[in-house]
Amino acid sequence: DTEGDNYLGGKNLDEAVVNKILIPALRAEYNLTSYDSTEWKKKALMDALKGPAEEMRTALSFADSTDYSTYDRNLNLGQDDNGEEIDLEITMTKEQLVDAIGDQYQKAINICKSLLERNGLTGDDLSSLILVGGPTYSPIVRNMLEREVTSDVDTSINPMTAVARGAALYASTIDAQIDEEKLKEEATS
Repeated sequence: DTEGDNYLGGKNLDEAVVNKILIPALRAEYNLTSYDSTEWKKKALMDALKGPAEEMRTALSFADSTDYSTYDRNLNLGQDDNGEEIDLEITMTKEQLVDAIGDQYQKAINICKSLLERNGLTGDDLSSLILVGGPTYSPIVRNMLEREVTSDVDTSINPMTAVARGAALYASTIDAQIDEEKLKEEATS
């Protein structure tokens, strides 16, 4: 059985970091009033912050806090309503990250729990839970899965190649009907 949300992924996590951590941090230092009423300004700032959000989110997979500075990266975020250059200088903690993206991860975990329930299973029935996709590198989602679904979270398989490997294994079980004459005809034409 399969289940999922094709519209839930790393992009959503980055947007949550931008909206719940980065924009509020900038609002505390800069006059961004016009960004609320001017859609293109708001979108431009949010788009510029997605890269830093992803970088910090990834760094927090391996550390308890991370520093970020637009000074160090030559990133231009534009000017605030007073004409002052907007610079992001922030330390983000894993705790802040969990608060910002926990709801997104919870959606994925609820999908997993729903799939099990639909099949009359619990996490205790699983011999292992194989993780798929880049966001599953995060210890936050792994810990949530261990707490809420099963302690048998399998991290031995690369989540970025798990789907391709599974598809290859599945394909190897299918009996192929090969018409060698047709292949020869196609090769010569």
